[in-house]
Amino acid sequence: MKQQNLTSANFILIAIGQTISLMGNGILRFALPLYLLKETGSSAVFGIVSAVSFLPLIVLMPIGGVIADRVNKRNVMVILDLLVGIVMIFLYLLLGRVDLLSLLTVVLMILYSISGLYQPTVQASIPIILNEDSLIKGNGVISSISALSGLLSPVLGGFLFGIYGIYPIIIVSILCFFMSSFLELFLKIPHQKQYNGDNLLQTIKSDFKISITFIVKEKPIIFKMILMASVLNAFISSMLLIAMPILITERLNLTDQLYGISQGVLAFGGLVGGILTGVLGGKLKISKIYKLFLILTITLVPICIAPLFLDTKVLSYTLIICSAFMVMAIATTISIQFLTYVQQQTPPAIIGKVMALLLTMAICAQPIGQVLYGVAFEYLVGSESLIIMFAIVISLVVSFYTKNQFSSL
Repeated sequence: MKQQNLTSANFILIAIGQTISLMGNGILRFALPLYLLKETGSSAVFGIVSAVSFLPLIVLMPIGGVIADRVNKRNVMVILDLLVGIVMIFLYLLLGRVDLLSLLTVVLMILYSISGLYQPTVQASIPIILNEDSLIKGNGVISSISALSGLLSPVLGGFLFGIYGIYPIIIVSILCFFMSSFLELFLKIPHQKQYNGDNLLQTIKSDFKISITFIVKEKPIIFKMILMASVLNAFISSMLLIAMPILITERLNLTDQLYGISQGVLAFGGLVGGILTGVLGGKLKISKIYKLFLILTITLVPICIAPLFLDTKVLSYTLIICSAFMVMAIATTISIQFLTYVQQQTPPAIIGKVMALLLTMAICAQPIGQVLYGVAFEYLVGSESLIIMFAIVISLVVSFYTKNQFSSL
């Protein structure tokens, strides 16, 4: 039975557990690659390990959706957090005793693998715990927690690493994961066991077929939303991630500290977007989402004109970070609305798989966009405004498309 509001014990436990777990994961993802970079002195090794570590997340997230639908969701969260804590204990014991590159590569791959299994379970649990009236606010809270973790984890990780080194960070993360696992033991998430007469591979294949058929044939509007979420990641989020370091550190020739501030502004924009969605709640209608895309288009304009003021560094930098803040806040609000609608329209028996497919496609779209923008900024030096104008046009086209497709919902 669903709880009625955000003050239910189940939702509060999930929110607290997410906060603790994401903080532990966040400081590790920040500190471990940095430790590897400092110990090896190789940016190439740093980049390769970061890329390789991310791959299991993409591969295992769809499988995480299958697990979320077929296994008790509380047990999945408890076991995965406990497993990460145990992995961190082994890291603490093996660090300095085995090859550093191999050890950290394996550990980071495990971290991302478990994240790929964990996130679909959380997203599938929210619509079971909360009723429809509270769902968008609940998603806003969870999104805000994720954004807050992204904002605070590098700060906390950088502070601990800079003063105490890597070992205290590992100890803090162990405590975080064990504490989160303990809290999750008290969750009460309804679970209906599904019949499974096939072997594992047949089950995965069958489940994927069911979820894809649902998305493409039964609810094609969900497929369109997944595509729009992917476009948002590929052409808007990716543009920000590539354009900001290039414009700030190379074109404006500003300090790394100012670039770091801009990254904090991005994370803060995501946090504000999550809070804004939670506050507005039912006032946000999916049928009016085209208006948010239109606002998003307008907020991209200052970044587009910023390269025209490279000689006035303060003005250009101010335009970039203010625009980036607004873009991130609006993009987060759009993403939460898509997520909530998909949760509302998907049967509980397949919601884990559908959410996993949504998250996987959105995640895969971002590196593709980063490669495209990276090449564009590399070979079109001096034409930065033109490249950003392309993102503006894409956003405008999506605004008209969503008005046409979603206005009747």
